[in-house]
Amino acid sequence: MRQRILSSPIYAQMRQVIVGEPIAQAGLVLFAVSLGLSLLAAPAGGALDRLSTGSSYLLLILALFALRFRLAHVDPRERPFWNDLTGVYLAWLAHAVLYAIDIPHTMRFYLTTELLLAGGYVAWLLVLERQPHRRQRLRPKVLERALAWPAAILFVITLLTYFVLVPMATHRSEYLLFKSSMVLYLTLDLYVCLRLAHLIQITRSRHWKAIYFFLTLTAVSLLAADGLELLALSDPEWSRGQRPFYSAHWLTLMIAACLRRHPLPVDEDEDPAAASLAAPALHTMISAVALPIIHFAGYRSGILDPATLALRQWVIAIGVLLLGTFALLQHWLLLDRARHLWFDWARADKALRRSEQKARVVSERLRSKKSLQSSVERFDIAFHSSPTPSAILSLTLGRFREVNAAFAHLVGYRKHLLIDRTPIDLDLWWDFRHAVLLRRRIRVQNRLEAFPTYLRSSQGERLDVCLSAEILDLSSEPCLLIVAREGHDGAATAQPPNLNFADAAIYTVDARDRILAWNAGAQGLLGWQEEQARHCYSNEILAPRGDTAGSSLVLNQRWRTQTGRRLAVRASVTELRSLPQDPTSEGRLVIGVVSDSRAEDADGDGKGNR
Repeated sequence: MRQRILSSPIYAQMRQVIVGEPIAQAGLVLFAVSLGLSLLAAPAGGALDRLSTGSSYLLLILALFALRFRLAHVDPRERPFWNDLTGVYLAWLAHAVLYAIDIPHTMRFYLTTELLLAGGYVAWLLVLERQPHRRQRLRPKVLERALAWPAAILFVITLLTYFVLVPMATHRSEYLLFKSSMVLYLTLDLYVCLRLAHLIQITRSRHWKAIYFFLTLTAVSLLAADGLELLALSDPEWSRGQRPFYSAHWLTLMIAACLRRHPLPVDEDEDPAAASLAAPALHTMISAVALPIIHFAGYRSGILDPATLALRQWVIAIGVLLLGTFALLQHWLLLDRARHLWFDWARADKALRRSEQKARVVSERLRSKKSLQSSVERFDIAFHSSPTPSAILSLTLGRFREVNAAFAHLVGYRKHLLIDRTPIDLDLWWDFRHAVLLRRRIRVQNRLEAFPTYLRSSQGERLDVCLSAEILDLSSEPCLLIVAREGHDGAATAQPPNLNFADAAIYTVDARDRILAWNAGAQGLLGWQEEQARHCYSNEILAPRGDTAGSSLVLNQRWRTQTGRRLAVRASVTELRSLPQDPTSEGRLVIGVVSDSRAEDADGDGKGNR
C-alpha cells in the first residue's frame, strides 16, 4: 500500500507543490505554530490563545494570497471558479475582522456577522455550480448561471430566516445565549461536503480529483469546527478544540490553490457518465426537498423551539414554492440547450456523411482511373508486341495515332514517319477507290473483316493484304484499329517470332486445335505451365466462351484458368500458313489481353479444376 501511494502521480504532484511552493511551506509552518499554541493555551483569553488566533488569521490571509497568486497564468475558463472561491474567504475574513475589533456585540452586530457568513456560503454554492473540470460545451451557460444565483441566495436566505431571523424575532434575549445559527452552518457545511464528494466521484481528471479532494477536506474540517463550537455553548472546554480545525481548513484551501499551478502531465479523458449537461435544476430541487426534511428532523429531535413552529412552517412553504419555480425554469433552459446540442450533432453527422460520400465517390473515380490506365497499358503492350501488322487511325482527322513495328516493317517506313500522317499523304493506297469503299463499310457496320485490298510500300511495291478494322474509343476520341494480313486468302507467310517477350497471353495451335507453343504471359495469366499446356487441346483447358469466329480481328471471350476461374479476354487470332514445328501444316496464332480483372466462379459441372 505504501509503495502504491509513493508511486501515484497525485503523490508526485503533492511533493512538487510542497517542495516548489514557498507559500505552501509558509502555510505548513503557520499551521504547526497555530496547532501547537492552541494545544498549549490556557482557557480563552490568555496570551498563547491570542497568539494561536493571530496565527490562524495569518494563515487565512496567506490562503487568500495563494488563491490570487499567479491567477493570470491559469486557463481563463477556470478563473471564475477561483474568483468565487476567493469571495467565500473574503467574506469570512471580514467576519473575523469584525470579531477582532473591540465594538459592542449588539443585535445589529450579530445580524451583520450572520449576513457575512451567509454571503460566504452563497459564494460556496456558486463555486460548486462552476464545475471547471467539464468540457466547455457542457458547462453551464450565462443564463443558467444567472438562475443559479437567485436559487443559491434563496436557499441560504430561507435557512437563515428559519434558523436565525425567526428565533431572533421571537426570543431576542435567548438568541444571544442559544446561538441557533450554528445549526444553520452545520447544515450548509454538510451540504457542501456532499456536493464536493459527488464532484470527486464524477470527475475523471486526476488533477481536478486532487483539487476537489482538498476542498472536501476544507469543508469537513469546517464542519468539525462548527460542531465543536456548538458543543462549546454548553461546555466551554470544547472551544479549545475547534481552532485546529479552522487552521486545517485554511491550510487545505491553500494546498488546493497551489495544485492548480502544477497539473498532472498526462490527464485522462472525461468520464462518459460525466459528459452530460450540468443539471442546476436537480441541485435546486434537492435544496427544496431538503427544507422540509430539516424542518421535520429539527422538531422531531427537539432541538428547535415549538413556539416558532407555525412561523417556520410558513418559511418552509414559501422557500419550497420559490425553489421549485426556479428548478422548473432551469429545467426548461436545460431542455432547450439539449435540443440545440442535438441539432448541432445532427448537422455535424449530416456533414460527416456528406464528406464520407464525397470521399467514396473520389475513391471510386481514382480506382476507375487506375483501372482504365491499367487496361490502356495492357492494350498498349499487346498492340506493340503483336507480330500482326496493326495501326490506329483517328476517325476525325484520318491520321495515324499509333503503329506497331510489324506494320512499319510491312509498308517500309519508320514509325516516326507514320505518326500524325494520313495514308493519302504517304500514298499508301494502290487504288484510292478501295479507301472510299472501306470507309463506307466502316460507317455502316462499325467493323470490317477480311477486306482484300492493295497497299503501296515506300519503295513503290504493291502489297496484297487483307484488312480488318474495328472502331475503338481511346481517350474520348473515336479511332479505327486496323490489322493487316498478307495475302488475299487471309494466310500469312511469316513465321511467328519468339513469344516469351510479351506480357500478353500468346500461344499457337495446329489445325486440330492442339497447343504447340505457350509463352510466359499465358503461364502467368492462366496458371498452366508450358509442359502442361503443350499438346493439349485449347478448347479443353481454356473452354472459351463468347465469340468463336476464327476470322474476326478481335474476339470477346472468357477463358478458364487452371484454378477454374473465368477471365474476360480480348483475343486476336492470326492464321498461319506454316508452323515452326511443322512447316507443311497450317495453324493459328492467338494473342489474349485481359479486358476485365474480375473473375467468375468455375463451371457448374464441376470441371473447373483439372
